[in-house]
Amino acid sequence: MTDSTPRDSDAVLGGQTPPPTTGAILGGLAGARQRLESEAISARLTALKEAFQYGEQGIDLAIQALDDSTEEVQQLACRLLRISDRGRQSLLEHRPLSYFTTLADWRHEIYNPQIGITDPENNAYVVRMTNSGRSGSYDLSQFEALLNEPRLAELQALVFQIDYNYCDEDHTFGVAIEAICDAQERMPNLKALFVGDSEGGHFVERSYRAPEFRKSKIRVFDIRPFLEAFPKLEVFQCYGYFAEYTLECAGLRHESLKSLIIETSDMLYENIEQLCSIELPELEYFELWVGRSYHSSGSPLDRMLPVLSGYAFPKLKYLGLCSL
Repeated sequence: MTDSTPRDSDAVLGGQTPPPTTGAILGGLAGARQRLESEAISARLTALKEAFQYGEQGIDLAIQALDDSTEEVQQLACRLLRISDRGRQSLLEHRPLSYFTTLADWRHEIYNPQIGITDPENNAYVVRMTNSGRSGSYDLSQFEALLNEPRLAELQALVFQIDYNYCDEDHTFGVAIEAICDAQERMPNLKALFVGDSEGGHFVERSYRAPEFRKSKIRVFDIRPFLEAFPKLEVFQCYGYFAEYTLECAGLRHESLKSLIIETSDMLYENIEQLCSIELPELEYFELWVGRSYHSSGSPLDRMLPVLSGYAFPKLKYLGLCSL
């Protein structure tokens, strides 16, 4: 192959198919701009990443890509724009909520061992821990298959769903903690993690949607191991029942977390205080479902004074208090 031979990703003048070997290859920014008009999503994704290397003009193309017809290209454009100050400002102007890193930045794909991990950068792979309804009987085979994937180390986002086990409700979440955290060295680049109830959730356009009122029977008793196991984590989202056990977050610090989302319909107010005590110097987005508390006195807002006063989470830009 000579230098003039077009590659699959090159834009070629002439419009002939297949491209002539004598055609002129459009490289650089011009080629990336032309490939952004391609009907192939993969070509547009590649072109967008290439274009972003060209400074201000690349940022302009990423801003235009926010209006792309496909969710995949829009998600990549958002991730790229967050890298630069001008890009982040553009997101605030065009798509304020896209300014923040959440699991919506990845396309959700139910993991299929027959297909494997094909796009660890853009896909959040969804696995499910099921059970037989008996105490101590859990099926982690889907997750175990994922752990044997050759591209596992490249994985950026994981959605770990948990089926409720009425015979073992106090231990179910602990099984998930152990399974995920034991695999920490095999997922060194994990940036986004969802752990929580599978019941009632559904997929809309490859994005996961939890039930409206966030009711759950999955008893969450600890989130500390996840934050300690994955230092590169930027997004942590947990959905379960937070009214049975008191979390122990005192002294916990995470240097990278940007978004924390806690979804529940039942919350001990002591757990609100524990969550607000975590040292998160980079946190920008905090969404907290407060719900009901049958065992706590006072107001949940009293437990949030460190956040409401601006003392905790110094970079916080979004505070969403839900189901108050």
